[in-house]
Amino acid sequence: MNPKKIRIKIGIAWYRKEQWKFLKSSCDDSDNLENTYEEWLQNAKKIELDLAVKGYDPERIDINIELLNKWCKRNKKPNTTATRSEYVTILLKEKIV
Repeated sequence: MNPKKIRIKIGIAWYRKEQWKFLKSSCDDSDNLENTYEEWLQNAKKIELDLAVKGYDPERIDINIELLNKWCKRNKKPNTTATRSEYVTILLKEKIV
């Protein structure tokens, strides 16, 4: 018997090039983000590959910055790396449930 190996799905925030400046100007930790979309994209693809190599199932979660900001405001949360990760987790759960 050869049981299937379960791959844990992990959401990755996937930003749109046309919204990059909006993200940078509206988040509370812009100094933690890459300076350009191209830098971010290169790092995001590396993280995605690293997760897959480690046996995870990375899934790109398209982030609309306007909706993210509304969610942060509604939940009284700052727009930070931790909060964006929380938001991605919620969106991923909604996709797979």
